[in-house]
Amino acid sequence: MTTLTLSHVRQLRKRLGLTQHQLAKRVGVSQSLIAKLETGRIDPTFSKGKAILDHLEDMVRSAEPGASDIMTKNVVMIDAHKLLSDAIDIMRKHGISQVPVVDKDKLVGIISEEIILDASQKKKSFDKLTIRSVMASCPPLVDPTAPRAIVTTLLKHYPAVLVVEQGVLLGIITKTDILANLV
Repeated sequence: MTTLTLSHVRQLRKRLGLTQHQLAKRVGVSQSLIAKLETGRIDPTFSKGKAILDHLEDMVRSAEPGASDIMTKNVVMIDAHKLLSDAIDIMRKHGISQVPVVDKDKLVGIISEEIILDASQKKKSFDKLTIRSVMASCPPLVDPTAPRAIVTTLLKHYPAVLVVEQGVLLGIITKTDILANLV
């Protein structure tokens, strides 16, 4: 989110569906202060201005879906020691394009259609390749409360984002998940 300034108060208040009176009550200021602030007729004290902006920012953040609201649960994973053909079978079976890779229940990387296609062009003994020998490093890990905006930014650079809490994989987020969440 961009840096909030007092000029954003009216826009954010309306976006959140609040009246001036409701915002004033939540922040502990008068409705007339909010009205004057929105019209530019007053420059509030630092503490009152900060309280208003902090409250609006918290409300916007809590209204935005977090990673746990977007993620696909029941993540399909594959062992690093399996063959690439096993990864292809899993991707076909589940209709997915990438699979997190584990070694002894620890996340160690990701295998994707793109990686497999690259390996098929470069290696002569493709049918004997293990996932570990060609997998990419583990994609970014985020907390379940990570805002959608952060996840979306990460997905511009990575094929997937994994949602993890206390070392436990809870879900995976791909661009498809973000797009499905927009409509």
